[in-house]
Amino acid sequence: MELLPLCVCVLMWAAAASAEEPGPEITVIEGHDVTLPCSISEDITAERFDWRADGQKEVYVYEGGLSSSKDLSGQHEQFKGRVSHFPGGLKDGNASIKISNTKVSDSGKYSCEFRRTNQTQHVKLLVDGPLKDRGDENIPGAAPKPSVTTLQRGEDWELLQCQVLGASPKPEVQWKDREGNILPAEEPKISERGGSYDITLQIKVTKTGYYRCVSTQETVRHQTEAETYVPVRGTAQKPNIVTIDQTDNWAQLQCEVLGASPKPEVQWKDREGNILPAEEPKISERGGSYDITLQIKVTKTGYYRCVSTQETIRHQTEAETYIYLHGSLTGWSDPVSVAVTLLVVCVVLTVL
Repeated sequence: MELLPLCVCVLMWAAAASAEEPGPEITVIEGHDVTLPCSISEDITAERFDWRADGQKEVYVYEGGLSSSKDLSGQHEQFKGRVSHFPGGLKDGNASIKISNTKVSDSGKYSCEFRRTNQTQHVKLLVDGPLKDRGDENIPGAAPKPSVTTLQRGEDWELLQCQVLGASPKPEVQWKDREGNILPAEEPKISERGGSYDITLQIKVTKTGYYRCVSTQETVRHQTEAETYVPVRGTAQKPNIVTIDQTDNWAQLQCEVLGASPKPEVQWKDREGNILPAEEPKISERGGSYDITLQIKVTKTGYYRCVSTQETIRHQTEAETYIYLHGSLTGWSDPVSVAVTLLVVCVVLTVL
């Protein structure tokens, strides 16, 4: 009978491990993209995470390079073709997803579960409204599509300017990245004429990528945007590694180096620094900056590094990923499984 207190503690610990913790609440206007956050502090490139809506609908599943986007079945019809994850963030534990072209019916409670560790995170999504048509000329004063220009360009930066002219009511103008994150910008310059507003918003960017200027008029439910691609010259950014296909016996890895100038040499290496045979790189050039994609097929469990070297400016950067083939260990890292196992042992010992 002395083991009964221990059994009670095990049950309490199991309940605590699986208890639902409240998550953030996110509001988005219908028709726009939204990112639902989820992350843990470990590399999840070779792991599995599951997203569900209201505890039942399968929204998105990722497992060791495979995903609902193209490989795995079971995704609810409501979300097909509209959900993606962020391959470049898997190494840092980023399991966030992006839902494109949101609908009011997407509103609800979402859960993100990591199968191996049995950790679950929660997000509440509210999709508000529909927006009026972005090009609807029947909306008085609806802001026209923003005008985006590059004002200045340095070796490793660009100064972008967005202008929204003749808008009424006054719009909110923001710079965002492609994932919808609001970017810090300078104070907007605002002028008013007869109840119509001209707004200019500048931002200095230092990374290669897509940047969007978004104009929102909440009171008339109107939003419009313009996007531009910025290939920042200079030292190459850290390579982006994704697993584009995987089986029990091999994995196809892809490394991307974007916006590098001068042109870098990109190689796959093992952890000992040995150069690994890879496919021919795909190279594109825009305004003196280079985008390079290099794929490799690996057949052994281990660490793999993509290394970008710019000899002329003596600069080198790299990214590393871990690939596990032939399955992975599960069980004892799962707190509920541990609790159930200990509880069974407790019961057996108590009876004896």
